[in-house]
Amino acid sequence: MSEFSLKNQILILELLYQCKDPLSNAMINDFFSSGSFAHYFTVQETLHGLLDDGCIQMHSTPNMSFYKLTNTGEAALLPYRSELTPEEKKAVVSFLRAHRQSLVQRKKISAIWYRAVEGGFQCDLKAVENGKTLVDISIHLPTEEAARTLCLNWETKIEDVYERILDLLLNDH
Repeated sequence: MSEFSLKNQILILELLYQCKDPLSNAMINDFFSSGSFAHYFTVQETLHGLLDDGCIQMHSTPNMSFYKLTNTGEAALLPYRSELTPEEKKAVVSFLRAHRQSLVQRKKISAIWYRAVEGGFQCDLKAVENGKTLVDISIHLPTEEAARTLCLNWETKIEDVYERILDLLLNDH
């Protein structure tokens, strides 16, 4: 493995480690292009390598792919964090600080799905308002199409779903 490839892996793992939340493919690419660290295809190749190695996990929504650090990825990163220059560490922190608002906004309503270890697909649905979790549901579905549809509908129908859940659980019928 080239030193350049290793550096890209360390940067992606550090970015995910510092963020603590999943980052979109677009945001990861923005980081690399804004810092002139690597080109799009190099970033994609590095992401796929990290996925194959189990260092990161990918979750999909109907419109985006998100990546999060796994325990394996964190363990792989820790011995190599010292390889990052102070400028690279600063670039990671500055990028996350500059994009904090969009990260917070995205967290208000989230719907992600991923292939479940036991088969089928897992959908994680969440709605947050004023920093308080209103709904946090995990649903297992048999097909990717069902998972995709559920996540898409969650993002557009959350208010109705929330009202119906409260009505069903709080009122005697």
